[in-house]
Amino acid sequence: AGVAEHQPDETAEDLVRLYGIERGRIRVIYPAYDPRFRPLPTPELEPVRQRYDTGPHYLLHVGSLSAKKNLSSLLLAYESLQDDGYDGRLVLVGRRYGKGHDRAFFARLERSPYRADVRLTGPVPDEDLPALYNAADAVVFPSMHEGFGIVPVEAMACGAPVVASNAGALREVLGDGALIVEDATDPEALAAATRSLLEDDLRRDGLIARALMRAKRYSCSVAAEQTLSLYREVLAS
Repeated sequence: AGVAEHQPDETAEDLVRLYGIERGRIRVIYPAYDPRFRPLPTPELEPVRQRYDTGPHYLLHVGSLSAKKNLSSLLLAYESLQDDGYDGRLVLVGRRYGKGHDRAFFARLERSPYRADVRLTGPVPDEDLPALYNAADAVVFPSMHEGFGIVPVEAMACGAPVVASNAGALREVLGDGALIVEDATDPEALAAATRSLLEDDLRRDGLIARALMRAKRYSCSVAAEQTLSLYREVLAS
């Protein structure tokens, strides 16, 4: 799998730990995001807002509705933000995942005082995702484990501010392009990080600028160059 920089790779370490593969035999080539994920002009966002009834302001999560995604903490963080005056909605894009069905989250959702402001879109067409990322006030991704984390990378490439957990490979992949929460199972910590971006335009704009730069590491051309380099290394040996 060529490494863009010298740093620990969580997924490679998992292979060493779980399968006993020698670390020196592993190469890491990061996935690439599709070029359609990019900043879009404002007029292109309104049709998607209307299609999914997001309202003018919303927090976005993209991914399966499963226990691994830590959605109960996200919902509690959202409720805290609402209590403090945030007037946007919470939009959850993705299918319900049967194997890891999150009963606790759905039970909490039905009791939530802000249930009417939560949108469960189900799966959406791929062509709608860039506009959904672009229009969001923030993309919040509090997952319990990720081998890479393509969702926050896509969001960063769209110029969306990202709040993410410190789980699996996320810190390594996102770097300074996202606001990392050390303990995303703490709803107040998650709310505080998100609130800081909603209330501080300077911090938000700085994060977006870093996100757009960071996302360039995961382009198709970079992945292709790393793959070609690996083939050359194998053939030479």
